[in-house]
Amino acid sequence: MKTFSYRGYARDGARARGMLEALDPKDAREKLASRGILAESVESATTGAHRGRARFDANRRAAFYRELAALARAGVPVVAALDLLLDAQPDAPHAPALAGIRDRIREGAALADAVPQTIPDVTEFEIALLQTGQRAGRLGDVLDQMAGYMEEEHRIRDSIQSALIYPALVVVLALVIGIVMMLAVLPRLGGLFRESGMELPAITRALIWLGQEGRLLAVVALAAPLALMGWGRAMWTRPASRAAIERRLLRWPLVGTGIRLTASIRFVRTLAILLKGGVPLVDCLPLAGRASGNSALDDAVRKGADQVRQGRSVAAMLAECPLIGEQIPPWYRAGEASGDLPGMLEQAARRFQMQWETLLQRSVRLAEPVLIVIVGGFVLLIALAILMPMLSLNRAAF
Repeated sequence: MKTFSYRGYARDGARARGMLEALDPKDAREKLASRGILAESVESATTGAHRGRARFDANRRAAFYRELAALARAGVPVVAALDLLLDAQPDAPHAPALAGIRDRIREGAALADAVPQTIPDVTEFEIALLQTGQRAGRLGDVLDQMAGYMEEEHRIRDSIQSALIYPALVVVLALVIGIVMMLAVLPRLGGLFRESGMELPAITRALIWLGQEGRLLAVVALAAPLALMGWGRAMWTRPASRAAIERRLLRWPLVGTGIRLTASIRFVRTLAILLKGGVPLVDCLPLAGRASGNSALDDAVRKGADQVRQGRSVAAMLAECPLIGEQIPPWYRAGEASGDLPGMLEQAARRFQMQWETLLQRSVRLAEPVLIVIVGGFVLLIALAILMPMLSLNRAAF
């Protein structure tokens, strides 16, 4: 049996939509007809989940993982847990995704395979932790920790967006004022000044030109950052291009530090979870490297795991890994010396988390004055373009 989502009309002409289980689309239409529903469209729940993937964002996935973790801890099988979640919220926007995951598991796929096949936006970190939970036999604990991490990321993202609302409003207001001045005010003032026979300053001439002949250039200059962001987002989805972008971003002072801390947090948290679950260390390393979400670190840890199998120490291998070479080896050695490696790794993850939050707060505080200075410079430029000809005209009059 597969799950199908449908849209159609009931006998009274009202719109009807929902999901039902059937053998194939034909069987689904026959079942709907027996209920008195004229089906307008019938499609697999998996197809509907792909089309509405934006509805199952990271925040909703965190809530899903939290609910699934509670049911897993209670001993409920995954398919039965998904049935309960679907029965509790059959009309939720992400219900087709849950149904698609359930269908794939019924067909024999593991949860770690069914989730990314149904929800394309799932990150490598989530996939690796799902594999970790299944491998360690602690799916409930792993899902709960992953949900907590994603909720923390969402909270920090919301706080950053809230802090940037005021600077963003100031920037938008300044752009609107500047555009109105260049398109409406400066050309008229320029005509008045030319009639008086005075020569306009270079700043005034340049802004008048941008408001008239150079409008296309101004539009391109404003649209270029948006186009660059779209191009970067498209390149980020390609593994080879993403690795090249990551290498370039690491050279940026604040961004590079943030990438290193994020990779370190994910790596040590996953490694601690796996070790607690009793997974052998040489098998933990590749999974933890994948969970870091960084392709360079993933490749280095995979190669390093082979060296560990041949007798090399883990601390020495980690010291040569990019991003984490200076941060994690001391914590790992301390964990080996204390006899509580998972506990020490969790403490390291908390320490890295604190550093990451501090870095984000400083970046936001730095961004606010930078944006205000840029806006102030733009407003000053407009003011000079207007005031300088007026001052020259006053001097000529006296």
